[in-house]
Amino acid sequence: MDGSNSLNIAFPVMDGPVGRQIGNAIFTIPQSLVIVQKSSTFTFLVLGTLFIISLILGLLLIVMKRKMRKRVLSPIHQLKQHAEFILKGQYDEHIQYNRTDEMGELYAMLDLMRTEIMYLSEQHIRQEKAQKELITNISHELKTPITTVKVYIEAILEGLCSDEETLMEYMEIMRTHTDKTARLVEDLLVHALQELGQISVEPRELYSHFAFEAMLKPIGHIRIDAYSEREMSEFRTRKIGYIYQSINLVPDLSIQDNIALPGYIAGSKRNEIKARTSHLMKAMDIDGQNSRLPSQTSGGQQQRAAIARALINSPDIIFADEPTGSLNYDHGKAVLDILTDINRKGQSVVMVTHDIQAACRADRLIFIRDGKVGGILEFDKYDEHQIQDRESMVFAFVSGKE
Repeated sequence: MDGSNSLNIAFPVMDGPVGRQIGNAIFTIPQSLVIVQKSSTFTFLVLGTLFIISLILGLLLIVMKRKMRKRVLSPIHQLKQHAEFILKGQYDEHIQYNRTDEMGELYAMLDLMRTEIMYLSEQHIRQEKAQKELITNISHELKTPITTVKVYIEAILEGLCSDEETLMEYMEIMRTHTDKTARLVEDLLVHALQELGQISVEPRELYSHFAFEAMLKPIGHIRIDAYSEREMSEFRTRKIGYIYQSINLVPDLSIQDNIALPGYIAGSKRNEIKARTSHLMKAMDIDGQNSRLPSQTSGGQQQRAAIARALINSPDIIFADEPTGSLNYDHGKAVLDILTDINRKGQSVVMVTHDIQAACRADRLIFIRDGKVGGILEFDKYDEHQIQDRESMVFAFVSGKE
């Protein structure tokens, strides 16, 4: 083979077991089979071109990806923004999407929700305004006691009365068929005042001397939140005493323990409670019944124990609901004598009664007729020698013959 067109390559020939070279093997290869090596400048040029093309393609892909992402996510962001507008009460922002795809259906649904919520909001504002106007009319035009106002407000809030005409019809039904007198004591308590109006009850507060007088007048649409539930409970425990028509002693406790029970609930000291209980039982002439159960005593003795129980925490006021209603004449008179005596010693007493003899014990008589204040009669301090004259005055007053 021509040496100018061929290439000779020599390989050593080794003796395998010995590891010794025993000669050379020479091969002749055509030179045309050998790869011709190009210059390094050409290689760098090719690699640089490929890198630039790859970079351009990468940038194009990033730009296209961002555009696609913006195209997909932009409607979602706008949808979220409109939802936030609705949550903030900004119902005037119209929601619009021009394409009729699944996203368009979401936009249409959200806009429908916006319209419905806006309508409900406007309806609520109109109803609230109408309720305030109706309640204002009640408080200015009608001389209703607190019980009746409470019932009317509840009727409006519960949707029973949507306009003034139906409200007046409802009022007439309530006047005719509801006995307000039996619920007067309950409605005079603080939990009713919390729902209806702000009336001062603490001596340190302004107008406190007229608190319970104000309760019998229309008070309008006012709310109070001065007391928490715990404070309200503490107020009732320490400031108010209760005497029930049905007495309501705890049957499994002794007379002494029944009287002391509110003192323990109020957190008073044990020795103070015992001393106060002993003093009250002696004052009520039941100190010999301290270890007996209520079932082992007479009705008059039980009611005296109930009066002592109401006085155990030295309340500012006592509410008595028909305290003589379940007693005979002698026991009832004894209970009235006790209430009269503690009143003369400075204890305020509000008593609900149908008994003219019990009403004659009052310094101030408020007559309730058909759920409204029918009149107020003022007396001097009670004197048993003038009982007949008082009875005649009260009878004429309640019968309208005065």
